[in-house]
Amino acid sequence: MIPRALLIVMLFASVASAQRLTYRGCERLPEKLAPGLSGITYVGDGIYWGVLEFEAKLLRLRTVTRGDGSIESVKIEDSLQMRRGTDFEGVAFTPARPDTIMVSTEAPEVIEVSLKDGRGLRSVPLPNVFRQIVKNQGLESLTYSADGKTLWTASERALKIDGNPQTPADPFLASTRVRLQRFALRDDRFEPAEQFEYHTGGVHGAAGQIGLCDLAALPDGRLLSLERSAAQGLSGKKSIRTRIYLVDATDATDISKPPFAAGLVKQTPAAVRKTLLFDDFVCDSDGENLEGICLGPSLGPDKWAVLGVVDNTDGGVGVSKPAVLSFEFDLKTPPTSQPATTRPTTSEIKVNHRDTENTEESTKK
Repeated sequence: MIPRALLIVMLFASVASAQRLTYRGCERLPEKLAPGLSGITYVGDGIYWGVLEFEAKLLRLRTVTRGDGSIESVKIEDSLQMRRGTDFEGVAFTPARPDTIMVSTEAPEVIEVSLKDGRGLRSVPLPNVFRQIVKNQGLESLTYSADGKTLWTASERALKIDGNPQTPADPFLASTRVRLQRFALRDDRFEPAEQFEYHTGGVHGAAGQIGLCDLAALPDGRLLSLERSAAQGLSGKKSIRTRIYLVDATDATDISKPPFAAGLVKQTPAAVRKTLLFDDFVCDSDGENLEGICLGPSLGPDKWAVLGVVDNTDGGVGVSKPAVLSFEFDLKTPPTSQPATTRPTTSEIKVNHRDTENTEESTKK
């Protein structure tokens, strides 16, 4: 039998070694210069690219980050007009391809764009299943792996064949199941690889909608995921709540193949495993439309700044203004080998919990 004192020490050691994501603040941007700022990606040396949703424009941002991940200064340095596509959402840069950048759209489409003149160079081939995306719930997320050989995206909400109710609002605790899509870069071609089920948290108010807004790849192969819950409470107050998770797809089922390729209704594949890192409102008491995140500069061993952007076009909720915000991310524990959680055999929105099955630790503001 382990002595009680030793158990206490072991418990504290376990807590101390867990992942932590600490919110470090919000810096506003000029509204006229950054309308619809939907995604962000890190280039290096304090330089980021952001993407404007409807203006089809890339913004070059210079940010100075302190040692705790907070922002000392942020400035819009330049912009680049893209010549192809519309309704842009995600953006991803890798030093392995320094002359181009990837962008995702609601269409849905993933496009490689020249950083020299904004030309669309090519589209990434999407699996046919993404033709089932519901309008305005397309490819919000985009991220490269650390080695530049893998590209990730996902549907914002469930596909039609996966049980999307296609209603303007869902009830309290309603969730959605989406498809994460991995692409492998082989011989300079992007090839669709595995798909995995991702099950979001629930709507935080009396009625609203929740979706997966962005992904950020980590050096160890795991991902950070950003969820946005936009809702109205019983009092009529509107707000947007941010949730960020650590995601591990190690033991999840590949749903790109039959029978899951035909739809997830009444199907129970092993979903990716999620660990809740942040669950709160950002910038102010009613939250903001935090729509994009990326892994920023290293702050030390297993520590990084995580930067995010706020899109002021928040679907009529009316609580958001353009901003860049930051977190300090401490990643200490190695990837888990535990089995992935399995989604209950219920319809898409009938959920009775708030991620308690998939949550290890929550770090709030």
